[in-house]
Amino acid sequence: MRSSEWLTSRVDELISQGILEINDGYRVKLKELSSQSTEFTVPFVRGGDIGQNGFIDTDVEDFLSINRIEAYSKKIAKPGDVAFITKGTVGRVGRITYNQPQVVFAPQVCFWRTLDENQLSSRYLYYLMVSDWFQLYLSSVKTSGAMVADYVSLRDQQHFELPIPPLDEQRRIAHVLGTLDDKIELNRQMNATLEAITQAIFKSWFVDFDGHDDLVESDEFGLIPRGWEVGSFTKWIKIDPRLKTLTGEVATYMGMSEMPTSGHRAENWYPREYTSGKRFQNNDTLMARITPCLENGKTAFVDFLEKDEVGWGSTEYLVMRTQSYLPPEYVYHLCRSEQVRAFAIANMTGTSGRQRVGKKDFKHLHIAVPPRDRAEEFGRLASTLMAKIRANDEVSRTLTELRDTLLPRLISGELRVPEALEIADEVAEENESEDEVKQLKLGL
Repeated sequence: MRSSEWLTSRVDELISQGILEINDGYRVKLKELSSQSTEFTVPFVRGGDIGQNGFIDTDVEDFLSINRIEAYSKKIAKPGDVAFITKGTVGRVGRITYNQPQVVFAPQVCFWRTLDENQLSSRYLYYLMVSDWFQLYLSSVKTSGAMVADYVSLRDQQHFELPIPPLDEQRRIAHVLGTLDDKIELNRQMNATLEAITQAIFKSWFVDFDGHDDLVESDEFGLIPRGWEVGSFTKWIKIDPRLKTLTGEVATYMGMSEMPTSGHRAENWYPREYTSGKRFQNNDTLMARITPCLENGKTAFVDFLEKDEVGWGSTEYLVMRTQSYLPPEYVYHLCRSEQVRAFAIANMTGTSGRQRVGKKDFKHLHIAVPPRDRAEEFGRLASTLMAKIRANDEVSRTLTELRDTLLPRLISGELRVPEALEIADEVAEENESEDEVKQLKLGL
């Protein structure tokens, strides 16, 4: 039950008191957009750039020139603003962080801005809008129909009634949840760096041949280091290897939507009764074979199953497995390489929108393979870095579950911050995350 100290305020009242400002996106004309990012442009952010995790991607494809700023000056969103999609997939929420630039949102996005942090914490506002309570509120007021997209207008938003606890409680709630999110984001950035390092090493050693002065001509591939071998992709790598059937069994499932477009780890997996689909095991690489998933880079390295466990997923994967001395990590990075991706994309066939590359096509792809010692050296290095990525990701998954458990109970007032910390201590004990929980207690 919500504390009696908490107030309920309508959005239009908060606006009239100078505490809150809300606005929608800019109805841009195509001629106003540019693909060039300079110090004189502002990123144009669409609804699809707001991620499921609250991260708003400001590294976008389109930009507005500040020469036309008079046309969209009132539509500029700033760091600290909270944005959410108001048309289509209504309710996805993101917050512009303080190391991001100002942006202009597309029309299907609106943003809320705290004008007085001594009355309404912008970070508390973000967690309020992420909460199930706010999402249900949106669902109850949005207009929807068979022929039109779901929609929540600015006028509707002004009638929203928000639970506003005392400022100290707002800040404590935001601190607890924000510390968890900060650690999750730090792990994400660290993992992106580790992935980039392994990709750079692979390219240096096996694409650019750095450190090799003795290059010889090969008929199928051009210049390669002496002692390397050129052969068909399928000589070295087995595609869709046979595994035991799972008919009627419940097994770990990973769908196409859970495939990462960058990085090796799947976004999610869960138990599901097997129907039909590709089967895989740890150390396999999964590569999307259908448009647009292939072009988008959907590729994963399987490292989330138990020993000898068989998982399954979409029929639109190709399962890649080493059948040579090439380490599994080498196979994954090879499948992420421009050579393999460009070949797969160029060899897609089929009707528009359903084009696929077939596994038999890969016998025509020739690759240059390093000697065993060089490949195994890369395998040892890459497995260490990828294990660190996995460890960071597992910590983030634990912290995400903790945040998702605490958030609705803190926002509703059912749980107070001291009780939330007790729950965090219990989770830390079970998952060896004591350092993260110590961070929660700092500043409280």
